[in-house]
Amino acid sequence: MSNWSPVWRIKVNGTVSTNYILATLSMTSGRTTIWQQPQASYCNFTIILLDGSDPDININDTISIELENSSATYIQIFGGAVSDVTLTVSQVGTSAVTQELRIVAYGGLAKLQRQLTGGGLSSDYDGYQIKQALNDFSNFAYSSAFANIAYQDFPGSQTYAYSTGYGTIDVPGDYLQIARAVNPQNVYSVASTIANSGLGNIYEDATGAVSYADSTRRVDYLAVNGYIDLTANDAIGQGLQTKMSVGDVRNSITVNYGVGGTSSTSTSDDTSIALYGQNGYTVNSTLSLLADAQQQAAFFLKYFANPVPNFNSIRFGLGNPDITDVRRDKLISIFFGAPIRIDNLPSNMATPFLGFVEGFTFQASYNDVSLTLNVSALAYSVRAIQWQQVSVVEAYNTLSPTLDYAHAITSVV
Repeated sequence: MSNWSPVWRIKVNGTVSTNYILATLSMTSGRTTIWQQPQASYCNFTIILLDGSDPDININDTISIELENSSATYIQIFGGAVSDVTLTVSQVGTSAVTQELRIVAYGGLAKLQRQLTGGGLSSDYDGYQIKQALNDFSNFAYSSAFANIAYQDFPGSQTYAYSTGYGTIDVPGDYLQIARAVNPQNVYSVASTIANSGLGNIYEDATGAVSYADSTRRVDYLAVNGYIDLTANDAIGQGLQTKMSVGDVRNSITVNYGVGGTSSTSTSDDTSIALYGQNGYTVNSTLSLLADAQQQAAFFLKYFANPVPNFNSIRFGLGNPDITDVRRDKLISIFFGAPIRIDNLPSNMATPFLGFVEGFTFQASYNDVSLTLNVSALAYSVRAIQWQQVSVVEAYNTLSPTLDYAHAITSVV
């Protein structure tokens, strides 16, 4: 048994605010399906004003939301900038007026959607191209605190948490991309196009900083850290479901690549077509090489030619006393791309579930918090490691003697 009640902390422009009582909160990050890139995280919360003081939260202020774990350590679950502030009278009495302050804030990806980049990109791997696109954006986005510092004065290895708003960018990436001609577009469109072509993901970390995970990030993380172990016994069981749909079948794949997407490669599965009809899928990529386009076409066909039961989401009440402190702390610290193993599902729902977190939603009231995880199956994120990424000192006998099958399929290809 583990007794726990939520304790929140709000920071405004980096300073802890002590004037508010959090009433409700809804925060969503990531994506609901693997067929799209993550969207900007979104936080909508209401705080109570009891003394009639002027709110100290304004549009464009930076906001961070933190939740205390079982060790009394505050864990940041959201970072972003305020877009809307609404002040409402909620109760009127003879001696006092109670007001509610409703705040809407968005993460860093929202800024990318509002900024243009017109510069061309030279042919390079996906990680380097995305970093360059974000560098172009950061020239307009840095804080006024750095207004007198030239952009080139920042060291290249710096994580530009304050100056540029981006976090970890995997470089070089895994797939060579074509050069991009000068063509003004919003930064998000440019970055997401490159990410799609690299089978990677542009996303936000817990601070709201824009980051990029290349196609093998999840493979690498899982091999080193293993799964976050969860149990369905801790979850809110009602509503758990798996779904199998012919709409998920993709058995005739075409990948367009090269300059202008004028070259293409195709592959198909005749057995799947005979069973489910032809379900075509076209990937419009900025890949440079035919071999990479063929590899991606084979990947899509291998995992999507036949329908499989898809376990979409699972919800946990964090105040559940049956959740151990260890599991609760892992849930509070959940992140996009986290590898998870869920045991004790019903036997006809493919237990244990092995996969990755694609998105999550925190829902909170004054003394209650729930967390919903959107997940995808392990196979959908397993990418073959590129030959040039394997260390020259790697040998069969250097692999861990405790390596199990679930880890092996993402560690040895």
